[in-house]
Amino acid sequence: MPDSITYLDLLGSRTASAANPGTGLVGRDIIIVPPQHRELDTDRARDLLENLSANRVLDRIARDFKENLIKSAKSALTKLSQEAEAALLGENEKLALEAIVIAQGIRPVVNFEGGHLDYTNADLGSWAQFTKSDAGIIETVARSVGRINLDGRQVGTGFVVSDREIMTNRHVLAAIGLETDGVWRVRKGANISFADDGNGSEGLKLAHHGASTGNAKAATGVDFGQFDYAIIPVETRFFAPKFPAPLVLEETRSNVIFDRPVYVLGYPGRPQAGTERFSLLKDLFESKYGTKRYCPGRISASFSDVQSDPLNTVFGHDCTTLGGNSGSPVIDLGDGSACVIGIHFAGARRISNYAHSMAALQNKFNNDRLVFI
Repeated sequence: MPDSITYLDLLGSRTASAANPGTGLVGRDIIIVPPQHRELDTDRARDLLENLSANRVLDRIARDFKENLIKSAKSALTKLSQEAEAALLGENEKLALEAIVIAQGIRPVVNFEGGHLDYTNADLGSWAQFTKSDAGIIETVARSVGRINLDGRQVGTGFVVSDREIMTNRHVLAAIGLETDGVWRVRKGANISFADDGNGSEGLKLAHHGASTGNAKAATGVDFGQFDYAIIPVETRFFAPKFPAPLVLEETRSNVIFDRPVYVLGYPGRPQAGTERFSLLKDLFESKYGTKRYCPGRISASFSDVQSDPLNTVFGHDCTTLGGNSGSPVIDLGDGSACVIGIHFAGARRISNYAHSMAALQNKFNNDRLVFI
């Protein structure tokens, strides 16, 4: 998908539905999808540029970098408003649009403090009212999402799925364990921390044996033909007095539909250093990588719209994510805001993020301790 289409979807007329997210999801049994508009008129482009110039989030960025960013944003928005899908964007222009998407609350990233979500945060933009109404539920769900560490170093994200197990990606398990003839052994220094800062020293030890995955062999790179999930037991003797409650999983495939409001909970990790994008994200994330974040967005592609998915289990979403989000739950937003729709496993920058559907994988899990609704 060309970059111009990706940003038209996020910045154009279709983003107006985020101001009233209820138009996207009416209930678990019926979903009304607003029409898709890939248009960016002159007034909308002007408003985006004016809001970017005045945005307090960009005050975190060095002055000369901010000035260049605004200049590139003006060029990019002009191209999109005049040329639409035919617009060819340069790297600096794409970077500027990425800043708009995060800083103006179109696809925001908001942290937790003391277990509480700051739903008054201006970074939430048009998602503020929607988030505020379900903030308590989101905070409850977040208690069951933790950072997976190996010897104190972040590897990925996981979430509780039973009274003794967590779920994450297979490629996260491969980073903390060894597999021999289909049997996994988790390394001694692996744990999961449910703290907001993901502190590995406060984590619960992952069991040495008992992990299960969906594939007989590991995939090389991102492969939609493989199931990138793993279920790992937590060492029972290391249980906290109150192990986080398991999250419920969605069992209905037909609910995975384009434009459905969702959110990701996870621990975005540090991006590759030495690039302008690294400098921008460092400032936008206030240099706080590896901490628990709430990132709302929408399903950007349903099963039939994802190319190269022979198993028909993958859907796309456009929530803001970074590397440490591997294994994050993708959760319904607006119909109780507590049901896990999928597990995030990969992303192609400025194109889409990808997740396996819980409903599509239900028969693969072979685990009667998981709760589906």
